[in-house]
Amino acid sequence: MKRFLIYVCIIASMCALFGWGMWRTYKAFKASIAVTSCTCNISPLSSDQATQSLSTFLEKELIEKKQSLASVARALQQAFPHCVAFSCRQQPSGLVQARIEIGEPLCAVNDDALLTVQGVVVSKTAYADDAVIGLPKLSMDNVQSGSFLSSQLLSFLHKIPATVLATHGIVYHSDDEIVITPLQRSDAYNVLQVMQGEKAQKDALLKMRAQQDMSNPDYVCAVDTVFDADLLAKCNLVCADLEQQMITKKKKTRTAWVLDVRFDKQIILYPHMGGQVHG
Repeated sequence: MKRFLIYVCIIASMCALFGWGMWRTYKAFKASIAVTSCTCNISPLSSDQATQSLSTFLEKELIEKKQSLASVARALQQAFPHCVAFSCRQQPSGLVQARIEIGEPLCAVNDDALLTVQGVVVSKTAYADDAVIGLPKLSMDNVQSGSFLSSQLLSFLHKIPATVLATHGIVYHSDDEIVITPLQRSDAYNVLQVMQGEKAQKDALLKMRAQQDMSNPDYVCAVDTVFDADLLAKCNLVCADLEQQMITKKKKTRTAWVLDVRFDKQIILYPHMGGQVHG
C-alpha cells in the first residue's frame, strides 16, 4: 500500500510538471504570435481621412482588442461596407502587413454620397477628390450612407451606355419611374427652384427651352428597362426622324422632347413642357 502511494505521488508530480511545462509553452507561443504593430496599404481611391480611419480601426482591433484576423475581416466589412478586399500577413516579429481595397465608384448620389459598383452607398468623404471627378449623377430620396441599392436598380444603372452618362443625369422617383435627363437641363431646374418671382422663372424657362433640341431628350424608364446601346440607337433614329420632319415643315422653334421607353417594343414621344419630367 505504501509503495502504491509512492507511485501515485510520483505520477501526480510528473503530471503537474508536464502541465506546467505545457502552460509555459502555450504562453510563449501566444506571445510569439501576438500582434505588436500594424502597417496598412490602402487603395489610392481612399481619401486621407478615410485612410486614417481604416488604419486606426485595424490597429485597435488587432493590437488593443487582440482579435483574430478572421474576426477583424468581418468587423471591417460591417464598419466599412465599401471595402471589397482585405488581406494580411503576419511576421514572426509580430508585425501585421495588411492591404485593403475599396469599391470603384459608379456615380455620385445627390450632393454628399457615392454609389460603388457593388451597390453600396457611401459618404463622398470616403473617396479622394480625383476619384469622384466627372462621375455620373444620380438623384434619389431616402437614401443613407451604408445602405445597399437593390440588385435590379444596380443592374439598370450598369447597362446605361457611357455616352449617355457623360451628358445626362439620373433622377430616381420609383422603380416604375426613372428619368434620364440632360445635365444642362437638370442644372437649369435647380436654378428655377431657387428663383423668386413668376417672371424670373418664366424668363429662365424660355431661355432653357431655347437651348434644347432633339439631340438631348429626356428618357423615362422603369427599373426593368434595358437601357443599353441598342435601345439608345432606336431612340436616336426616332429623334432624327422627328427632327427631319420639323426641318421639312420649316419649324424654327426648338422643342425639347421626352422619350418614354418603359413599354415593350414601343417608344412614346411627347414634347417637354418644362419643370421636372414625370411619367
